Amino acid sequence: MILAGDEFVLWSWKTVFLIGQSSDPRLNDLVLQEANIYKDIMVGSFKDTYRNLNMKMIFSLKWPLEQKCRVSYILKTDEDCYVNIWNLLHWLRSYHEAKGSRPLYAGRVQTEMPVVRDTKSRYYVSEEDHPADIYKPYASGGGYVISASLLPALVNVSRTSPIFANEDALLGSLMYRIGIQWTDNQKFLPLIFCSHLNKYRFRDMHMCGLSRQIILHGIRGRLQLEMHFNSALYNHFPSLCSSHMNYEDMRDVCE
Repeated sequence: MILAGDEFVLWSWKTVFLIGQSSDPRLNDLVLQEANIYKDIMVGSFKDTYRNLNMKMIFSLKWPLEQKCRVSYILKTDEDCYVNIWNLLHWLRSYHEAKGSRPLYAGRVQTEMPVVRDTKSRYYVSEEDHPADIYKPYASGGGYVISASLLPALVNVSRTSPIFANEDALLGSLMYRIGIQWTDNQKFLPLIFCSHLNKYRFRDMHMCGLSRQIILHGIRGRLQLEMHFNSALYNHFPSLCSSHMNYEDMRDVCE
């Protein structure tokens, strides 16, 4: 989770890691030791499992309020996603200057997504938890941005809403309940539906195109460092990219 902006230092930002409990007590102790040193790990009271991502999402809404964080926007992303901070802050500044009074809920928006009823699937949601067969539109959980001003309303509505095990669809449902319209951004998770996405496929893609995006998924380990330094290079020296090429739209360009 990245918190951006406050009233004293505009467009400063901080990264916070939100995790749950491990079944290994020794690992829990090690995490708490690291959290005490670096002050950037927040540990919830739930087990850190895929089916508990909904609890982690609600935890991510409550924690900034409890800590009285003075922030304007919150980005939630996954550990295998690369966030281009330069592009994110540039986009948020532009949005804030033009539409800052309008609550923001933005990302790679999914519409008409069916609820999975297969009990063997990790995406399974019962009819009792979600009677409708189609989810409300929602921003994909790999990375989305919300206005911090929405946190009180979201926390309040979460107390009286059905909670089902699909964190990004659940947030979309909460947003719908408080009357917030989503914003689809082409630069959030542009390759999310590409199959067999790996480091070799990324290295085959043009860095000028990758450096224009805000969040890319499937970026792990050493590739995070490669993407960071290459993106920094292309952001500071845009002349490296041809002026005759359109590198902006990469959505689901898999080949």
